[in-house]
Amino acid sequence: MSTAHPPFHSFGPPRTAVLAAAVCLLVAGCSALGGDEDGPDAGAAGGAGGDRMKIVMVTHGGEGDAFWDRVRKGAEAAAAKDGVDLTYAGDADASDQADLVRDAVRDKADGIAVTLAKPQAMKAPVAEAGAARIPVVGL
Repeated sequence: MSTAHPPFHSFGPPRTAVLAAAVCLLVAGCSALGGDEDGPDAGAAGGAGGDRMKIVMVTHGGEGDAFWDRVRKGAEAAAAKDGVDLTYAGDADASDQADLVRDAVRDKADGIAVTLAKPQAMKAPVAEAGAARIPVVGL
């Protein structure tokens, strides 16, 4: 008698690569919004006076989680390469994660990347970011 086993699905490195690529696209896309630095809008994308663009990444992974630690390192490397200030924050509790997104809106981030493990909890804070004209990318 043979026992059928469901296929094993690994979400390790391939999933990490996809998530890191999404963050890189966010960082690259937001830095592309800055336009020509010699043009009349120089410095507008990153705040007054040509400040570096501020991106906040909010995940549902806590500190010490091997997967999210890799994602964080990849995002930080991409941000450093592109001259972007990246703030990473993570919390497994959905309401605390929502508060982290609200903090990013209050701090006038130039862009927010957020995981949507609990989409209902993120609805209001993402809407607040939209109202503040802050681009949000869901991961």
